[in-house]
Amino acid sequence: MEAVLVIPIAIGIGWWCDRQFDSSPIGLAVGSVLGFAAMLLRVLRMRPSEAELEENAAIPPAPPDPSEEESEDQNPTP
Repeated sequence: MEAVLVIPIAIGIGWWCDRQFDSSPIGLAVGSVLGFAAMLLRVLRMRPSEAELEENAAIPPAPPDPSEEESEDQNPTP
């Protein structure tokens, strides 16, 4: 959520700067670029790192539970 909210906040600050310093549309353009860059950086930081991906891939799956196999044998399907 915060990754998406940063864009309108940055655009609002850019718009405010345009109104204060009569620099339209430079502040809005700079705010848009900075907001998009901040959102992109936040999204990239949220994804797992290569080390975490390799660590998760190295963990073998858990073996099947033997109690589940027994319960299937007791209730045969017609």
